[in-house]
Amino acid sequence: MSGPVGPWQRFWALPVAARKIILAAALSKFAAYLVWPFLAVILTQRFGFEIATVGLILSAALLVTILGAPVGGYIADRYRRDRLLPVALAIVAAAYAVMGTFDVALAYISSIIMISIANCLIEPTLRALLGEQVTSAEERAFAFHLRYYIVNLAVSAGPLAGVVFIQRQSDLGFLLAGACYVLLVILLHDILRKARAARDARTSPSVDVGQVLRALATSRMFLIVLALNLALVFCYAQSEDTLVFQMIAIRMQEIEWSIAILMLTNTCTVLGLHLIAMEWLTKLQMGAAFVIGCLFMAAGLLIIALNGHGNLAVMMVAMVLVTIAEFVVMPMITVLVDEMAPPDMRSSFFGVAMLPGLGAAAAPFLGALGITAMGGMMFYAMIAALCLPIGLAGFALSRGRGGTS
Repeated sequence: MSGPVGPWQRFWALPVAARKIILAAALSKFAAYLVWPFLAVILTQRFGFEIATVGLILSAALLVTILGAPVGGYIADRYRRDRLLPVALAIVAAAYAVMGTFDVALAYISSIIMISIANCLIEPTLRALLGEQVTSAEERAFAFHLRYYIVNLAVSAGPLAGVVFIQRQSDLGFLLAGACYVLLVILLHDILRKARAARDARTSPSVDVGQVLRALATSRMFLIVLALNLALVFCYAQSEDTLVFQMIAIRMQEIEWSIAILMLTNTCTVLGLHLIAMEWLTKLQMGAAFVIGCLFMAAGLLIIALNGHGNLAVMMVAMVLVTIAEFVVMPMITVLVDEMAPPDMRSSFFGVAMLPGLGAAAAPFLGALGITAMGGMMFYAMIAALCLPIGLAGFALSRGRGGTS
């Protein structure tokens, strides 16, 4: 009798197209994190930008992608995504090549804008394509969990490769990022060719904006999941940039070193525990995932609230708990979006599902205000308490849905 099948064996059992799309998502994130973490350093040191100006540029780029994703997803559904996606990928490749070739501030800013606009279409379309390649519910859950894991692996590897180029003051990292997107076009060619043939064979007209809006408005469950995800993303984001403000407020020693240790803790938790738990997580019901994830998140944030002396080991425990909450809940929400989206509106729904990213964008500002106004202990205790009704709402939603995953 054969033993249990591990995640990597299951990966090779997925359809070839699904494997290619997962690798494509990872490659796009590797390219992004090869460059983006160091853009602030380049813009300030090489071009003399003020820190506030750089923050405004990078925040605006993030907001463009988040707010533009519903539009990009709709365009992918309404028009020919088999032609639009390669164009968007080529734009990103060209933008990275421009940054690697022209040592001019305007070239960098223009490229950042172009990448942000192109990602409005790329991100929701890649997620929609993956859902189309798998059939069973368990296979779909596994595919999105594995995508989440491999993307995190790529996000961890990108800065490690990028720092080599930065330390050598080399712009070859930008050219490597551009080459990754050229490889993406090649990797997705056959998948998009089959999508083109399926579209040509379809007799029904393409969806219009009215149909998409009506589908969104009448999908009560999707809208509730969207609201819960917005709240969850906001709570989770308090363990990222906002945590630095808390560390400053409690006068934690060696903050820079502590930040690096906590980031490493997050990475090791995802790459280790998520892989071990993946088989179990793919079978976990929606309500249970919400409750377990929110309990872990609440516990982690409460530990941060009580850690007024800034003990690094205690902070590491909190980071492990919050990270477990992340990989229990976040991939599950992606699976839910894929299940609820009409087949001809998948990109549109995934585009709208990216809007909760606004919670992460708002978290540093609101977190700083909260810590300043009420103190870190009270603020983090309040955010921890907020996790509990989110978990209960997710559980109640699951009961109304029949308890399915």
